[in-house]
Amino acid sequence: MKLNLQSWIAAILALVLNIVVTTALLWVQLPGIMPKAKPLPPDMRTPGLFWDFYVPELDRVMTHLKTARLEFDKKAAMVDNDQARVNAEKEELAKLKAEIIRYRQELTDRILDVKASEQRNLKSLAVTYAAIEPDSVVKIFNEMDDALVAKIMIFMPPDTAGPIFQAMATAKDKNGNPLADRAARLSEYLRLSQTKEKTKTE
Repeated sequence: MKLNLQSWIAAILALVLNIVVTTALLWVQLPGIMPKAKPLPPDMRTPGLFWDFYVPELDRVMTHLKTARLEFDKKAAMVDNDQARVNAEKEELAKLKAEIIRYRQELTDRILDVKASEQRNLKSLAVTYAAIEPDSVVKIFNEMDDALVAKIMIFMPPDTAGPIFQAMATAKDKNGNPLADRAARLSEYLRLSQTKEKTKTE
């Protein structure tokens, strides 16, 4: 019985000794087994961080994020520039449209306001052109501006002005452009003139 107890004690002592020796060996050899982390370069260290080692993957991710942010800022700036250019073009078109409307109104007023001193000459021209073939009258009108043509046609009776408009609708100017648009403009001027005269008499 005494012999068995001594055997157990010896076995336990041997086991404890083995554990101690193994632990000591691992503790000595552990630095050589585990790779050491590279310390961050001095210029990359950020105050307040609790680590100072360098991780290449993290650095690549940060670089990618910075590049993506720069690209985003660049595209955002381009969008802002495009929007500013569109707004400027809209303002320019609005100004141009207003200028065209103003010019058209001035031209209309100039056509419709026939002075008394002009009426005699205009009536004489209207009578003269009424005796000419419509095609020839259209060719003569091609050398005049819309204001003068409209003033003359104001004093023409409908049976004289009608054939002239018909000939103008199918004719072309000296540059080969159709005169249909001009016929429409002149018709509108005559309509406005009749409306204005009717308003005066009322």
